[in-house]
Amino acid sequence: MEKGQLPIDRKPTALQPGITEVNNLLAPRFAAASGELSINGETDINVVGDQNGLNIILPNLLENALKYGGAPPKVRVDISTQEGVANIEVTDNGKGIPKEEKKAVFRRFYRSEGRLDDGQTGAGLGLAICRRITRLLQGRLSLRDS
Repeated sequence: MEKGQLPIDRKPTALQPGITEVNNLLAPRFAAASGELSINGETDINVVGDQNGLNIILPNLLENALKYGGAPPKVRVDISTQEGVANIEVTDNGKGIPKEEKKAVFRRFYRSEGRLDDGQTGAGLGLAICRRITRLLQGRLSLRDS
């Protein structure tokens, strides 16, 4: 991926199959944590993207929200389009990211000091991979607030 050798097939791609798949995959894990995952909005839209890339990005973002989304985790996914651009917004009830760490969370191997003592596992690659794939798809991934 870093060498630009990840095959990206940008073509009209339906969001619905990926949304359904990630919901089916993660809903039981949210239920086991007494949490809640809600997906709202325009799930039946098409984007110019890559199904394999979307199948990496969506589960990764929601798994992070499951891990760090508070106890019990309450995660809301809002999907909309505006001026031909698809927007997927993931909101959780976690404690947030300190302002000074907002840019760092997208770096490879980054794990917040506050996250290291919470018992969660991970290599700190998920958000870096998501951002890289999103850029290859000519999209944008950002952290809007804490």
